[in-house]
Amino acid sequence: MWVHFTRIKRYQGFLRATRYPDGTHLIPVPYPGQSESLVTFQTQIKRIMEQRENKKVGFFTMNASVFVQLLQTMQHNNYTYPTNYGVATYEEFDWMTVMRPGISCIRQDSRRIGTDAAKLLKKKLETKEGGVPTTHIIPTTLIIRDSF
Repeated sequence: MWVHFTRIKRYQGFLRATRYPDGTHLIPVPYPGQSESLVTFQTQIKRIMEQRENKKVGFFTMNASVFVQLLQTMQHNNYTYPTNYGVATYEEFDWMTVMRPGISCIRQDSRRIGTDAAKLLKKKLETKEGGVPTTHIIPTTLIIRDSF
């Protein structure tokens, strides 16, 4: 449930930031082992790249596993970033800085997210209070590299 909720919040933030009117630009990415969905995903990416009229297309992925799936599909079709397309993702991993060019991303403070969640859980267990759900905002940072 939380993963789904997080994806929805990220997607809503993406729509607000880009001012896209709807989700027509959203491309579902298959889970591992879903071969039919993988073919559909690869076909959609190929169609986008073929219809770009020599303009660079930008892709933003919601997490690293989706990002890797996109890169694999692009490599399979002989496209390279940032020459043929731009790319950025939510989350930052060490390997993104050693790729050439480096990958642009939104960095989140995973340690703080985990620490704050553990503190909240500990408090809830110790006080045995149900309480009303609250929102805790942990700032993110936009990291611009040369991937687009």
